[in-house]
Amino acid sequence: MKRMTLLLVLAATLPALAAAEISPILERRMERAGENELLGVWAFFADKGYAGPTEIEAALNSYVAAMNPEQYARRALNRPPGSLADERDLPVYAPYDEAVTALVTRRIGASSIANAVAFDATPEQIRAVALLLCVVRLQPTATSVPTDAVPSGSAGYDPTAPDYGPSETQITQIQVDRLHDEEYTGAGVTVLMLDTGFRTDHEAFAELDLKDEWDFVNDDSDVDNEPGDDPDAWNHGTFTWSVLGGYFPSELIGPAYGATFLLAKTEDITQEVHDEEYWYQSGLQWGEALGADVSSSSLGYRYFDEGEGDYSYEDLDGETTIVALAVNWARDNGMLHANSVGNDGRDGPGTLNSPSDCDGILSVGAVDAEGVLTEFSSRGPTADGRIKPEVCAMGYYTYGAVADDTDTYYYSSGTSLSCPLVGGVLALLREVNPYVTAAELRQAVMDTATRADDPDNDYGWGIVQAYDAAEDLDMDVLTWDSTGAERTEDGALLTWRIATDDDLVAVNVYRLIESVSGASYASDHLMRSETAFAGEPLGPGYRPDTGWARLNESPLAGTATGYYLDTTVPGAACWYRFEAFDAAGYRHLSPQVRLPSEDESPSERQIRLDACYPDPSSGRVNFSFEMGTAGRAELAVYDLSGRRVAVLVDDDLSAGRHGCVWEADVPSGVYLYRLSAYGLAEIRRLVLAR
Repeated sequence: MKRMTLLLVLAATLPALAAAEISPILERRMERAGENELLGVWAFFADKGYAGPTEIEAALNSYVAAMNPEQYARRALNRPPGSLADERDLPVYAPYDEAVTALVTRRIGASSIANAVAFDATPEQIRAVALLLCVVRLQPTATSVPTDAVPSGSAGYDPTAPDYGPSETQITQIQVDRLHDEEYTGAGVTVLMLDTGFRTDHEAFAELDLKDEWDFVNDDSDVDNEPGDDPDAWNHGTFTWSVLGGYFPSELIGPAYGATFLLAKTEDITQEVHDEEYWYQSGLQWGEALGADVSSSSLGYRYFDEGEGDYSYEDLDGETTIVALAVNWARDNGMLHANSVGNDGRDGPGTLNSPSDCDGILSVGAVDAEGVLTEFSSRGPTADGRIKPEVCAMGYYTYGAVADDTDTYYYSSGTSLSCPLVGGVLALLREVNPYVTAAELRQAVMDTATRADDPDNDYGWGIVQAYDAAEDLDMDVLTWDSTGAERTEDGALLTWRIATDDDLVAVNVYRLIESVSGASYASDHLMRSETAFAGEPLGPGYRPDTGWARLNESPLAGTATGYYLDTTVPGAACWYRFEAFDAAGYRHLSPQVRLPSEDESPSERQIRLDACYPDPSSGRVNFSFEMGTAGRAELAVYDLSGRRVAVLVDDDLSAGRHGCVWEADVPSGVYLYRLSAYGLAEIRRLVLAR
């Protein structure tokens, strides 16, 4: 691949006409610093080093082709069709990184999300970096601190629920016990924990499913304490993980003890170093690539070491800090993120941290056993005026596992403990309905919380009510047997077939021009719409800037089989999807279907994976797909942990349509089936119900 080597040569050898922008805070630090004093800095680059849009598109296609099934499915559910990745997924251009590294004392790490590299350097070195043509902006790094309060000591309890033991109150307050009664445990959902380390041999974790772990501090695969670690390093992470997913009946049961876990150690408690920002965003990227559905972090960034300066309140707009950029990237890719809002509420409004300032996540405040807000729980609003926190859970005398030994527990207080309770609820709700987008699931949590009718900057929308949110999400999902789009002399002929027409009221047709990129279309699979039958576009949450346009002026008849002729179809490639409404007012969106451009040759390499049938199935499943040209193809089935359970096709195939039958011999549950060919891939979900 041809890259922009000339630009780098100029950047490394010639004076720039204008130096990169240096933030005012960094300028002041440089003025105060001694000649040899090291300052932490982020250098932001102008681009990713590609020669043009064609090379960028090729790199993004390669990234998508290499995704694992869980990552692909989550992104397909939450991102625009044809845009499963963006430039934030591409690595920092190595020659830019090397040019900066050659000028500084110590390189910390690179962020593909921010397109930047972090380093320690003297003021003179920083000014040299500012002269590189590839660098556009320099700003100081920041450090982070866990948002926990001091342990609260032991307290008695009335064990009315022996299985939950002392953890009963924190569970029942948010209705998790009612979901456990329905046998929801987070099974099939992957949760990423970002914290200070974890004692994985504690008895509370003995029954848990630990998929993977990584220590970003020591750069190894062991998140437990290691030689040289502070003895208390694993305390905070052990407690938060146990609150979210611990399981030792009659002592402690977390909301999502049946989930699959990814553990990332991203904090060094012995010092406040700039590296932690890099470790945090690296942990998020690692977990996202491994298919995490939910991430939970009780870490917050705002206050720095003496002499380093702090983030100002104006920086807390959800778009400024490095960790906010990282969390926004994860959110855009469909990860549900819960973050503790902070423990500085005694100082009044605007005391939140980052990344709790991000939009589209759940920042979590703390209440006591009676549902009263604790005085330490940080308050909003954000710098741009949004309400924070979103929700609350019990963060006062919360019960969890202690890392002192493998069988000890105690009570502690802080928003660090309310956050994992909400993270566990997110995992339960994702199990309840794996088809809704992250945005829809978040909205259901907020809409059913105890103060949803009158949110404020103390409680947000109130205390989470998991069972009520689940009822809002747990609806029958219509099965789209097939959708189609083909060009005719009169326009684009669009067809659909739904498994049943029971209770169908209306169908709408939408079109998206393929050139629209980077927009996150709003509601995906399910949403109640008060205007469903009044001809309004998409209902609550619809964003006109997404590029989707409804084609039919009035709702079409709610039939199981139908067609629509798009006489205004442009020559460019388009995406279509259908929207069906049932009698209860719920909308059910079909998978997207692509219409090739007028100029595309039928021989161009394309694949199309149809919806399997029946779905749900009791065992025998029929698959069909289409190959644009001859080539090697694989059709495989995966469980939600990413484990391949069946290979249905693995052969050289001719162009055209193909089919196969799977006599499923696996347990009931939700599965993914993935077709790959020519470096392209498509994934769909199916349900086995025996």
